[in-house]
Amino acid sequence: MNTPSVNAIDTSADRLLLQPPYRKDPARPLTILCMNPDDHVCLCFHVSQRKIVNYCKRERPSHVSLISECLSAGTGCGWCVPFIIKLHDQVMSGAENPDLPVSPEEYARKRARYRKTGEREQVPAADPAKPEA
Repeated sequence: MNTPSVNAIDTSADRLLLQPPYRKDPARPLTILCMNPDDHVCLCFHVSQRKIVNYCKRERPSHVSLISECLSAGTGCGWCVPFIIKLHDQVMSGAENPDLPVSPEEYARKRARYRKTGEREQVPAADPAKPEA
């Protein structure tokens, strides 16, 4: 398979829709730099965003620690705890499609840095009340 050079890459809108980390969800407008439901939020225990969201919708946990107790998410290195809190808050506030505003690649890169340095890089906060354009 021939890989085009950087200068030869087609950057038309249709082409960009098909390239990660872009995705098109029929229920929402184009979402850029978001995790897909099957991407892992907890990389230590391989817990997906879908699993966390479904648990929150089904069980309606009163506190985020109940998610960790049931799914083990957030009990390893601790990197995913703020993201689990964001998903929990979105579900509890009635967001139809809870999401994290970061690509899986960026998420993993920031986690690797966190594991090396112990310092968190900020990830943009999602506003469940505002649909993304």
